[in-house]
Amino acid sequence: MVIVILYSIGPEVALDCDLLDMGVVESGKFAAKSFKIINNAEVPAAFQVGKECFSNAHNFRFDLKM
Repeated sequence: MVIVILYSIGPEVALDCDLLDMGVVESGKFAAKSFKIINNAEVPAAFQVGKECFSNAHNFRFDLKM
């Protein structure tokens, strides 16, 4: 029997803000804010937001699990 132990190192990401307040967005208007995703690891981090994230017209949420 051979026992194999693997260690994985992944991205270590953080945002440059704790909260991104879009305020009240009136019908037909838009709001835009920017933020930075900082990767503190030596491996790349990739993020993708698809249309399925917008399936609930009342709420958009983007969670980073760290």
